[in-house]
Amino acid sequence: MPRRSSVPAGQAPYTFSATEEPAGLTIGSDGTTGGQPARAGTYTFVAHMVDGSGAAASVKVRLVVRPHVAIGTARLRSAAAGGRYRARLAVRGGVALGAVSQKTLTLTIR
Repeated sequence: MPRRSSVPAGQAPYTFSATEEPAGLTIGSDGTTGGQPARAGTYTFVAHMVDGSGAAASVKVRLVVRPHVAIGTARLRSAAAGGRYRARLAVRGGVALGAVSQKTLTLTIR
């Protein structure tokens, strides 16, 4: 999801750039951040901004990229119309919610 940087002061126009941003992530000259980081992890990069008068500022940015979540179950057994069905789905990746660290999800459809 693209995000635009905000500027609290200075003179327009503003030009943005970054150094050492994560692979797959881009910072446009208009301050728009976009792309898809290639790997989960914690990254630190430096964002630079120059305003219309030539004044410059830089800031270290810390970005946490969470691993994606995927359902690892490729097939479910057949179900009968009007009957109860219960199946277990395996989950890969993601971040545990609080104290929950279970890697399976039970789904009941009624």
